[in-house]
Amino acid sequence: MLRSQQRPLPPFYGVTHHMSNNIGKFPIIVLILAISMIGFGVYNLNKMPDTKYPQFNAEFTLHNAEGTVSFSDLAGKVSVIFFGYTHCPDICPATLLNFGKALKLLDEDEQKLVRAVFISLDHDRDTPEMLSKYTRYFHPDIIGLTGNEAEITAAAKAFMVPKEKNKPNAKGNYTMNHGTYLYVMRPDGKLGELASHQDPPEKIVASLRAWIKWAE
Repeated sequence: MLRSQQRPLPPFYGVTHHMSNNIGKFPIIVLILAISMIGFGVYNLNKMPDTKYPQFNAEFTLHNAEGTVSFSDLAGKVSVIFFGYTHCPDICPATLLNFGKALKLLDEDEQKLVRAVFISLDHDRDTPEMLSKYTRYFHPDIIGLTGNEAEITAAAKAFMVPKEKNKPNAKGNYTMNHGTYLYVMRPDGKLGELASHQDPPEKIVASLRAWIKWAE
């Protein structure tokens, strides 16, 4: 059990900058998440509390290029989960680039204890095969998951991730507003901590290593 100073919760960036015209639709979601995190005592990795963590209704099913994956399948390892979409112009690729760099900083034994997951919110465009090619660009071990509208909505709801499809332009292209947090999950399937999409690879690695040690 690691003991030292408690670090405050990460600042609530909330959603991608594409939300600027629609941010008023989501403060309630962000506020509920903030209150629930504080109420249950989400601490940083420097002090692991013995109190209970939020238990999301997280038994959902999604798909990758190899088949079906349920949330319970992700248990057993420290997982870092991020929601986005492949056509995201900025935050998603930047975050996944940090994912990939973080995984490369782990040694071989540590890599076996960690799982990185990217869940697409764009059921209209992101197929499992497309996601597989996309995530491999950043690191071959990043798992890309997607599903139909109902499946993706269930996953987003479980993690309280806001999502909204913007109106397509004349060419039919569109962007999506979505939450930008990284969810660091403990091996028992419960939330370890929330991290910012702006965290550098070194900070992500420090979090993963601390949760690996916590689980020993």
